[in-house]
Parts: sequence; C-alpha cells; structure tokens
Amino acid sequence: MLGVTLGALLGALLPGVYALQLILDRTLGTQGWLEGSLQVSVAGQDALLLETELRPSEGVVGGLELTGEAALREPVFPWNPTGYSGHLWLRLEEVVLGTPGRQADELWSATYTVNSQEAPEQGQPAPCRGELEVLETERNPAVEGALLAIQEALLLDLALSCTHAGPDGHWATGDDVTWDLAGHLELRKGRRSTAEPAL
Repeated sequence: MLGVTLGALLGALLPGVYALQLILDRTLGTQGWLEGSLQVSVAGQDALLLETELRPSEGVVGGLELTGEAALREPVFPWNPTGYSGHLWLRLEEVVLGTPGRQADELWSATYTVNSQEAPEQGQPAPCRGELEVLETERNPAVEGALLAIQEALLLDLALSCTHAGPDGHWATGDDVTWDLAGHLELRKGRRSTAEPAL
C-alpha cells in the first residue's frame, strides 16, 4: 500500500519537476564561448601565455562579437602573473562559423589591448592583421538560438600581429609596438554564470 501511494506521489510530482527544468534551461540555459591558450610576444622578448575565455556580446546583428581579458603569465611553471592583462576583441561574420579554412580579411576583425593591473587607466586597442583559420566546424540544424548555441564544434587557429601607434599616438614615429598572438580558440559550452574570471 505504501509503495502504491509513493509511486502515485512521484507520478504527480514528475510533471512539475519537468516544467521546472524547462524554466531553468531557458533562464540559465546553455551558453557558448571560445576558450584557448595564446602565445603573446613582442620583438626581443620571450613569449607570454594568455589563457583566455572570449564571451559573446548581446544584440550583435549578422555575426559574433566576443571579448575576453585574462592575466598575461610567464610561459613556464609556475606561470606567474606579470602584472599585465591582455584583452582580445574578435568579430566574426556569420558565414565564418560554417566555412572551414582560412577566412578572408573582410570576414573578421580583431583588436588587442594590454592593460596594467596597477594603473587605473586602460591601454589603447591595437588593430590586428594576420590569419584566422577555421580548423573545425559543425552545426546542429535541429537547434535554434544564438549562433554559438547551434554550433556543435568550432576550432579557430589565430596568427595575428596587432600594432599600436605607441605613447605619442602617431604611426611610424619609432615607438610603435607590435604584439604577435598565436594559438587556438575552441568552442566550450556550459551554464550561464555571472562570475568573472580572475585576472
């Protein structure tokens, strides 16, 4: 008798549990981002490590805009922070997400900024040129939603040179600085989180 009553109770609760799960999926649903380790170098210096997560911006039409900032670290154990952070902004036209191979320059754009973690002022974005290649891409046509939500896989290879005009703000005056960025960014998925990554 007790077993029958318990079974009936569970049967009555299951629809409510299912409905609650649907609400959670919509409000705290799966979010996609790009994650990877990039080597960042300046002429005459050893490369540093930038382990970053690029999160998509909302309200972008016709493509994706992603931004991420993380500590610049020494490339060997224990990977000590340098006191600077690197901020990468990347825009991809929608066609890039479904097209493997090297992407035409007009289909993507990027900037890179170095910020001091002690100084209140922020660095100035340096426009990037170079190569962006889609090594792997797969979409799920049965899924609706944001561009990264419908991607089953996405792997990018970056080889960028990002040049800043230098402290005087003028090009070709001898103080221009070029950062070279190289590495992979790969699609990751998980629950939405308001937590900010530590720099």
